[in-house]
Amino acid sequence: MKRNEAQKLSPPLPKGFSSPGGDTPFVMKSLEEVVIGTLLSYPDLYGTVDFLTVDDFFFRRHAHLWHIISTLVRESKGFSAQVVQSIYNASNPEAPLTDSALEYLRSRRDQQGLYQAALMLKDARDRRLVASKLQEALVMLERGEMPQVVLNEVLKVQASLYTWSESLDPMDSVVERALQSLRGVRYLPTGVRALDEILSGGLPRGGLSVFGARPSMGKTSFARKVVRQVVAQEGYVYWASFDQRAEQILLLEASRELGVPMDTIRRYAEEDRGLAEEVENTLRRIADRWRGHVTFDEAIAPVEVLAQRIRRQHRKRPLDLVVVDYLQFIPVANAKAPDIERVSQVSRTLKSLAMELDIAVFALAQLSREVERRINKMPVNSDLRDSGQVEQDADLILLLHRPGYYSEEEDPELAKIIVSKNKMGPTGVVALRWNASLADYE
Repeated sequence: MKRNEAQKLSPPLPKGFSSPGGDTPFVMKSLEEVVIGTLLSYPDLYGTVDFLTVDDFFFRRHAHLWHIISTLVRESKGFSAQVVQSIYNASNPEAPLTDSALEYLRSRRDQQGLYQAALMLKDARDRRLVASKLQEALVMLERGEMPQVVLNEVLKVQASLYTWSESLDPMDSVVERALQSLRGVRYLPTGVRALDEILSGGLPRGGLSVFGARPSMGKTSFARKVVRQVVAQEGYVYWASFDQRAEQILLLEASRELGVPMDTIRRYAEEDRGLAEEVENTLRRIADRWRGHVTFDEAIAPVEVLAQRIRRQHRKRPLDLVVVDYLQFIPVANAKAPDIERVSQVSRTLKSLAMELDIAVFALAQLSREVERRINKMPVNSDLRDSGQVEQDADLILLLHRPGYYSEEEDPELAKIIVSKNKMGPTGVVALRWNASLADYE
């Protein structure tokens, strides 16, 4: 490539970029060499690490090489080691990338370690951002700024972390996802066949599904049923369980598996050694089944922080399902926000997260007391507490109704799931059996 042609193609680093000061850590240098060296040797692997930006690099030379590579890919020009070298040298005639330096970089290639190296670069950059923001926050506090104002500034940088997924999809990708939807691949079965038939296969990936009911109706029990189904298909679940402890969930699973009610287990486990051992063995079997497939998060935090945790976990291992128990319980950064505004922000964040990560988000939600004040107890969408934004954001709304809960004349085992909103298909009502003693659906 001629020098003047290379100069025309050579993109300058974005304004505002600057390598961090201080010592140059060996680890950062090694990680960046793996990323750049592997791409210069295997350009086709660019899509594996296309979430990186120049700001993720510690060294200016590596950042500039990355910028050249990503610019060429974005402009559909393709690249090779020699092309990148020519463009780089046109911009840096005083400190060119020599042939020996180029060969050294290429010798650092590691196809297997490429993705992990990129994740570590991203994580290191995020730690630098947080450290910088915390230093700024300390200065603000020393100047007498209100603590809530300082906290909001810190949360802004927290909310910006781990939002590196691509927002623009090539058309071929969109077509493939559409075909997957027709084949049912983009839906997670709930385990209730009649319900899955209405839903074209189950809970939609890339969508927010809301499951509403009054307290003690069996919302978490239904979530357990869905999680069992995902685990059986070797899927991965992130369960933000803020209303019920993880050990309670496992105990209820053990109760269901043993066919022994929880109150019986509590009363007799200490006296009946055989029952105690059976419960312990069952808990361990369930844990072994769920290990590697379910991650529990019991630390209540603002939805902005929860979203960061989910993104971080998705980076480590792609998620299939996120369960949130329950939607109205989650706080937001602004502790003084009215309930309607708070729930709306939670709803919008969960919907955005589902679309960004292309996962199914299953949010349990409380219904208002209006249900119990009516003669007809069948719930409707407006019964969702602070529901305006939730109704708008949700791709799917399921409402649980147990007539026997309100009237002794009704069948106590009858439960109805009302599909009251379904963006991709029909609505309807599905009946299933509720086993009160085992707190589970049959």
